[in-house]
Amino acid sequence: MKLKVTLAATPFFFLLAFLPIYSPGSNGLVDSFANNTALSEGVKLSKKKKFDPARKKFEESSRFWQAHHTSSLYLTILNDVTNNRLKKKNAANIFKAVHEELNAKSKKALKQINKVVKQNEGYFPAHIIHADILVSRENYEKAEKAFTQAINLAPDIALPYIFRAKFYAKLSRSEEAIADMTRAITLDPAYGFGYFERGFTYCLQREYDKAIKDFEIAIRRHPDWEHSTVVIEAYHNRGVERIQKKSYRKAIADFDRAIEIDPEYLNSYLSRARAYKKLKSYTKALKDFKHCIESNPDFKEAYYQRALLHSARRHYTKATTDFRAALKLSPKDTKLSFKIAESYQTNIKRR
Repeated sequence: MKLKVTLAATPFFFLLAFLPIYSPGSNGLVDSFANNTALSEGVKLSKKKKFDPARKKFEESSRFWQAHHTSSLYLTILNDVTNNRLKKKNAANIFKAVHEELNAKSKKALKQINKVVKQNEGYFPAHIIHADILVSRENYEKAEKAFTQAINLAPDIALPYIFRAKFYAKLSRSEEAIADMTRAITLDPAYGFGYFERGFTYCLQREYDKAIKDFEIAIRRHPDWEHSTVVIEAYHNRGVERIQKKSYRKAIADFDRAIEIDPEYLNSYLSRARAYKKLKSYTKALKDFKHCIESNPDFKEAYYQRALLHSARRHYTKATTDFRAALKLSPKDTKLSFKIAESYQTNIKRR
């Protein structure tokens, strides 16, 4: 069954489920679309009032961090039906609005959700759906009011704060996003997603120490999330910053952690090799460069960095060979042409 998706009109919180979950080499995109499919199938079932099979779909998609908050919202709606806090008809109408939006019919979606909100003014999930449809229509002022209304209706529940936080993050209002996420964590310290999402926002601000601390807390609650690309890159990027600060051993520890999580994440091998080079641990550096090139023969930067190492050790013939390999992959890179000439001339002078 194919789902028609127009990214410009897709609900913001649903669109996030398209983000890759795992790093290159581990079927990240396949897994990412799998959770999105579960969400879409759950929506289709819910609009037909087939709530029991829909629940299974939402529970399935909640395993993935990108879809966790959306799945939690949908499960809240289904729980409210079960507990007679929401009529089945109104729940189905909410999901009809979501389905219209997913099919790029935002005008119909807005009309549908407006009816639901009017009939259920005190129901915070309806206001969140309303806000999200407004976001997809780029009506940010009204969207913010709708998110805030959801919070006003449920000030002691974490979920509305999470949704507004993600809205603020989308608009690069990071301080407000973090404040809302922190409030969500305060309300529900056991809610791992709040920590994970705040960590993700810290990553966007390049505050990797804070991000990793939050990720570690979230992962204790959701071990599968450890393999998320954002976690791996948090360790890797902190390692790169530590190289810049000349904290090479700490940098290597971060690259080791990234590799432990995903042994196929080649950038961490490359960066670790650079750190080893700074420590003059040339054998270890060469081993990592070799691994990068054997794993990906088109990894231009690995050839280039290994060539620099050979040059530093005055192994100019080997350096020239690697510079040429890099140039073959990037023929218009004048820097590489210069490096080849420089290495060649230096080698001749030494003879």
